[in-house]
Amino acid sequence: MAVQPYSINISDVIDTLESNLPEAELEMQLSALCADVVEIFELYEAAASAYLKIGKNKRAFECLLKAAEGAHQVYRNEQALEFYTKAAKVLAEMPDEYGKHIAKIEAAAGDVAGQLAKYDLAVDRYMAALESAQSEEAQAVYYRKLGEIYEEQADFERALRYFQKGLYLLPDASSTERARIYNGIGVIYYQKSEYSKAEQQFNSALEVLSDAPDDDTLALVFKNLGNVYRVQGWLSDAVKCYEQSLSLGKRVGDIFTQAKVYNNLGTCYKQRGNLSNAIECYQKSLELKERIGDVAGLAPSYCNLGMLYMRQEDFAKAIESCQRGIEFAKQVGNLSRVAHSYLNLGEVYAWQRHFKQAIDAYQKSREIAERIGDVRVVAAVYVDLAEAYCGDGNLSSAYEYYSRTLEVLE
Repeated sequence: MAVQPYSINISDVIDTLESNLPEAELEMQLSALCADVVEIFELYEAAASAYLKIGKNKRAFECLLKAAEGAHQVYRNEQALEFYTKAAKVLAEMPDEYGKHIAKIEAAAGDVAGQLAKYDLAVDRYMAALESAQSEEAQAVYYRKLGEIYEEQADFERALRYFQKGLYLLPDASSTERARIYNGIGVIYYQKSEYSKAEQQFNSALEVLSDAPDDDTLALVFKNLGNVYRVQGWLSDAVKCYEQSLSLGKRVGDIFTQAKVYNNLGTCYKQRGNLSNAIECYQKSLELKERIGDVAGLAPSYCNLGMLYMRQEDFAKAIESCQRGIEFAKQVGNLSRVAHSYLNLGEVYAWQRHFKQAIDAYQKSREIAERIGDVRVVAAVYVDLAEAYCGDGNLSSAYEYYSRTLEVLE
């Protein structure tokens, strides 16, 4: 006997919403109507459609906003983006007195689009939020969010300009938003291998947060400070920062940060030679990223796993993981990550002494890294190209890339 699909009794939903119950009791009543089959946000979306049919746009808008927030909370990001978009359209047809909500809706849509790695859409939504911002502090927030989107795409100069615009609008030295911008600027310096400048920015953020504590922001700053320590080989300091970040992330339920920290902890364990713990951390990171739809974060996790499989001489898994990393990096348009992923793939081939395949992957990495000015990848790929050409018997090309390496290091 076929199972009949669950049908929402919209009249019961509307009756519940119109009952003027306290928020907590309302959520309990709606939860009961879900019958363990649908999510509460789906009830709000159904109610919004019903309200629109009878011309109750204000109630429809409120329900769409609830639906979007609920979908986002359970990481149904495509649906959340759809609901925010619908809410914005309904809001555009409402009286001017509701215009104060426009910036909030557009920014929320930008947040979700960014998490889905739909960067052009995120930029459009944040620009729309800027146009409707009600205060300079709100504008500073949206400038910072724009900076973060461009940083994700390795457009560091444009990202830095937006961060600086945000800082200019924040006269309060103890503003939490100022700490978030310092954090963003620090990430740019980290990506450009200017580690002392990055550390200075992260410490400036921590200084601000000592007067205006914010666990979400603290988790991010400690994670990024840990990255600075890790790449310089200060693994004990890095692990301490990561553990602080992980603790704060768990306290506030920030799964995005937890996923990234597990990835970075895995790298620390790998550098210490503890491969089993490293694999465990990378797999935790992947599970969390897949759960929340963090497409942009999947590339580094897959490549890191690939490097560990290479160390274990499971080359088929290593190549598969690196290729998946390349696919995800291309999907989100993160050229720095694409270059790094090709570098990793080349290392897998070189480990097997398949030098021609290694050279092909390295050259793809080199072309991208040189184009975007990613000095860390450029220096690494020059060394690897020199060694691969040497292994392949092409000593003149090997000498060329050893010489280029020295130029970069100087």
